Amino acid sequence: LYTVIHENGHAIPEVLSQDGEVLEMFFNMDGSGYVLSTGGSDTMLRVGLGLMLPVLVAALLMVLGLLRFGLAITLGLIFIVLFWQAVFFGREHDMRVFWTICYWALPALIVAFCP
Repeated sequence: LYTVIHENGHAIPEVLSQDGEVLEMFFNMDGSGYVLSTGGSDTMLRVGLGLMLPVLVAALLMVLGLLRFGLAITLGLIFIVLFWQAVFFGREHDMRVFWTICYWALPALIVAFCP
């Protein structure tokens, strides 16, 4: 999950910039991954968000863990984002990306609706 969120941190500035475009997202069997993009965003932002996004998501989940309703909504949103990304990147480029992201998206959905 860390690698998926980390690579998303690199991809988000590219998606939000006017000139940037994410061409490929890839996950290796050893747990590493990479994002291939056109580089339209600031390098410092792209690198920094890749490092900080997993920390921010973990902190958010720990804070929302105190509130059951907040945690369920957050995990549901994480499922939606990850599943959309799995369909967009996985089916277009490589089915291994689809299954790697779904591996983390589906448990988020299950835990979100558990009593």
